[in-house]
Amino acid sequence: MRLTKQQLLAALARMPFADTLELAVILGEAYATVHRALTGLLADGIAARVNHGTVHLCVACQMELWPRRLEAQGL
Repeated sequence: MRLTKQQLLAALARMPFADTLELAVILGEAYATVHRALTGLLADGIAARVNHGTVHLCVACQMELWPRRLEAQGL
């Protein structure tokens, strides 16, 4: 099954700070598939990376939706 932009946006809306690996597991898709789809959202300005970290974890990139960009693209 092909991952659609709507499926990815719905998952990000439910879990806005999930990372690529977490989204891949939740969506039941390959990591590379989700990574490519997220790259498209980044390029379109719909999503942005958010760096985070704790004392016990290495820094990871998370995704955040930009609602105004979604509206501008009619999504």
